[in-house]
Amino acid sequence: MIAELTAFNVKSIADLLGNEAEQRLGTIIQDRQEMVDRALKALSLQYPGYAEAIRDRELERAAIRFESIEYTRRLREGIIGREVYADLRRQLNARRDAIGDRPPLNLGLELAGMIGRVPLFAALDAWMVAEVSKRLRAMVALPGEKIIRVGGPSDAMYFIAAGQVTVHRGGLFMLKEGDFFGEMGLLDQRPRNADVVAEGYCHLLVLHRKDFDELLDQRPELRAKLEAVAARRNTDPPAAG
Repeated sequence: MIAELTAFNVKSIADLLGNEAEQRLGTIIQDRQEMVDRALKALSLQYPGYAEAIRDRELERAAIRFESIEYTRRLREGIIGREVYADLRRQLNARRDAIGDRPPLNLGLELAGMIGRVPLFAALDAWMVAEVSKRLRAMVALPGEKIIRVGGPSDAMYFIAAGQVTVHRGGLFMLKEGDFFGEMGLLDQRPRNADVVAEGYCHLLVLHRKDFDELLDQRPELRAKLEAVAARRNTDPPAAG
């Protein structure tokens, strides 16, 4: 739809409202396109199975739409008769009805896979992973924003759903979609040892330390395991832990 709107703006708006209006609308449409792209990337990372099902559904709907346009053209040009046209439309309607329902979204399974990629959480059982997933909070970081500051409090960890960040610690290195950072802040009370800066708009999922502590209070045996993992990781160079 945005691509069609872009084409309409280029072909028609200047003639109707002038070049300045076309340029301004072009900028607005481009911004909207970038926002949609970021949102789709975030969806694909956070809920990959659901994103794939939605993509397949929309591709099928697009195919049905193009077929419908082609059948109408052939009828108008006399290539097919009305009887054949009606039969083809019935088949299209049956396909459209078959994909009418939105695929189910199983948040628990999708988020569990994302959480399971964090080495610190290797000791968590299925119940704990599910509880962690319920406590993730969405956050958008603005271009140039310092998400973590050197010397700041260790109070949360972050998953990058879309976008990328730069870690400033003894040099620069980049983290992108699917990466995470700050996980040591869930267990280690020492001040942060790196700046982490958003490169462009970043969609993040945040797990706050206070929420994680509440979970560990319910499962004290896990706290010892996690602290042992954290102690071992402190001997390696962490990525903004």
